Amino acid sequence: DRLLGFLLFVLPVLYCLLDRLMADAALIRCPTFFIMQLEDELFPRDGYLELFDAFDSKDKRLHANPGLHPEVTQEEIDFTLQFMLSHLTA
Repeated sequence: DRLLGFLLFVLPVLYCLLDRLMADAALIRCPTFFIMQLEDELFPRDGYLELFDAFDSKDKRLHANPGLHPEVTQEEIDFTLQFMLSHLTA
């Protein structure tokens, strides 16, 4: 009963946050780099792709890598920094 009560409270809140996240993503027009972990235990693949598609940037990139959520490789971290620096210093 407690779990059901919790879910009945939390699920509508999460859906409201998802709507807000998608609406805000559509307003993002700056260059965007998105890292996706293919075995992510926190976020489903289709959710990653739906959010990525919602960005309105003309320069948006998605890198997908094997592994769990915290297993982003050093190579991706380095690319992220290069991507940011190239756009901040242009």
